[in-house]
Amino acid sequence: VDVKYGHVDFKGSILITGDVHEGMEVKSTGDITVMGFVDSATLEAEGDVIVSKGVIGRLIKDHELSTKITAHGQICAQFVQYSELTAKGEILVTKQLLHSHSEAGTTITVSDATGKRGDLVGGKATAAKGIHAVAFGATAGTKTELFCGMQQQELKQNLKALDESVKQLVVAGLDIESRLKKLPPKSEWQNDAGMIEQVKMMLDQKNQIAAERLKEEIEFEQIKNEVEDYYDKYFIKAGRNIFANVEVHIGNAQNRTQREHGPCVVKNINAEISYDYSK
Repeated sequence: VDVKYGHVDFKGSILITGDVHEGMEVKSTGDITVMGFVDSATLEAEGDVIVSKGVIGRLIKDHELSTKITAHGQICAQFVQYSELTAKGEILVTKQLLHSHSEAGTTITVSDATGKRGDLVGGKATAAKGIHAVAFGATAGTKTELFCGMQQQELKQNLKALDESVKQLVVAGLDIESRLKKLPPKSEWQNDAGMIEQVKMMLDQKNQIAAERLKEEIEFEQIKNEVEDYYDKYFIKAGRNIFANVEVHIGNAQNRTQREHGPCVVKNINAEISYDYSK
């Protein structure tokens, strides 16, 4: 995809057997698969974006990067540099993720299949459900920012709102129940079309309230479970090293590494960053 071919906007999935050149745009309602490189281009997919080789960009000005990739699913590539990646699913890079801005709705993983190679260096990586790499940062002390597990507060607010909503539905359900009980015997109104319609509407409303309440109670339990062991599930894991000058943010806890750490799991324990080397 180059100037000669033109931009691509396609309903369905796209397979590009070569490269996507500078300044080009590719949009798809399905997946985008690129067999070659993506260089300073924009890709948008409602499915996944898979780049067999590398994603290359450069710094334009003030943190703005020349390559932008957005996917509703996942983004996969061998290596990425100076690029902006946004995925509702996971971001998976098998070799290196360098000086990029990455944001994933689930996890960011920078590692090959063997777990021996995978460097996340520089830039900013944000993942709702954890970041895993073989090495974070570099021996030169390159500033690298990591953010994960940042949504607990939001979930707690959702939980509070759902709790209030369920209470209101309970009251509404009891109210309609008492109105139904106060109705005169059926024999008195069974031939009154207006009354029949009114009773039918009340019964429909009762069923609707019960269904809504059940739905919200299930959602409440799911979010409650998510909040309770939130920081046990969502953490940062280094297979080999975390170098100095790596800023770690997990929820309301943060820390900047002053030295090199070996293989470890980094968690938020009681609003403080904790390094566990036993894993």
